[in-house]
Amino acid sequence: SQPEVIDELERRQLQLQVEATALAKEKDDMSKQRLKKVQEELKTISDELRPLVLKHQAEKERVNEIRRLKDKLAQLQLKVQKAERNQDLSTVADLRYYAIPDIERRITQAEVNKKTQDENGTNDKLVEEVVREEQVCQVVARWTGIPVARLTSSTSDRLM
Repeated sequence: SQPEVIDELERRQLQLQVEATALAKEKDDMSKQRLKKVQEELKTISDELRPLVLKHQAEKERVNEIRRLKDKLAQLQLKVQKAERNQDLSTVADLRYYAIPDIERRITQAEVNKKTQDENGTNDKLVEEVVREEQVCQVVARWTGIPVARLTSSTSDRLM
């Protein structure tokens, strides 16, 4: 899925492209003027959208890289357990003292890089690894029209 900002801009861009296609078939002056305005707005949206999409892809790639490395680490740990059961000490030593520390180092480096990139960017991250309660409340509030404060107040009432 995409962040709401990107989704809204892409939808608006699609609407304008459809409108531009329809206006291109028209011959009157008003349609030609409107076509110019639509094309200008399309260019503006494209200029706004491009950096957001690049930022989203970069953030997503950083998260996926960390996830991939953690999966690799889990696989290596399973191989160590299997090799220990089979008494394959050479494989155990190779995995435990070379492969696993290398993957752990790469995970740490990827997490540091991600944290650095997140801090260098603005606070509005486009990719979240964990969905928080506030985000769920905001989505439900938007769908149902129930204010977020009312949704979270019931949670606090239950906790007391």
